[in-house]
Amino acid sequence: MKKYIRRILLVVCVIVFCFSAYQLFTIFMQYKTVDDNNAQIRNTVIPEKKEDVPFTVDFAKLKEINSDAVAWLNIEDTDISYAVVQAGDNDYYLHRNLQKEDSFAGTLFADYQNSSDFSDFNTIIYGHNMKNGSMFGKLKKYKDVNYYNEHPYIDLYIEGQKLRYQVFSARDVDVASTKTYYNVYGQSGLKQEMIDEWFSTALYSTGVEVTPEDQVITLSTCVDSLDDQYRFVVNAKLIETSDY
Repeated sequence: MKKYIRRILLVVCVIVFCFSAYQLFTIFMQYKTVDDNNAQIRNTVIPEKKEDVPFTVDFAKLKEINSDAVAWLNIEDTDISYAVVQAGDNDYYLHRNLQKEDSFAGTLFADYQNSSDFSDFNTIIYGHNMKNGSMFGKLKKYKDVNYYNEHPYIDLYIEGQKLRYQVFSARDVDVASTKTYYNVYGQSGLKQEMIDEWFSTALYSTGVEVTPEDQVITLSTCVDSLDDQYRFVVNAKLIETSDY
């Protein structure tokens, strides 16, 4: 009888092991598919980097892939380099890739209420916090002031122009109470309230000043927690515009 029970337990253990291995393999292949797709897009729209050629984006090719593309976001010397799209709502690209195919990693997307040229006081860009560090998975590195010191700039490439932003705040926010996601148009009082919150809740001081006349981008992602009420956000203000 005991021998029979041991055999049953062995079979159960083998089944559990095989199922777990299958689950891990499935997850691995999902991430690999996302990474391979993103790499293919980069190879298509970003010219081969040479010493005397700065980072540029072939916007015509990007638009051929998806006409919803409004920018390419790049943080130098990091893995964060992706297209930014904008749809008629904030749901469409949550789980669709740049080719509009189903993908659990989604695509970086600008808030549908923002202007597509990033001229608003506060333009919000959303991205998933992927466990393998893709998309905005490594954005949380900005929790470390040393990382900020090494990567203070965020570049957005729109058609024909490079917009350079300097990070001034990194922090966790409660979506139920934060002013981070306000959309304000010409309301300087509310803008100042947002600025005050950005600085008062920042994890560290950067010495960067922000006024209601500035143009800001807010990068937003989920936190490493089961609590869906919180987000990690990085704010940066426009400091330079150049043609490319």
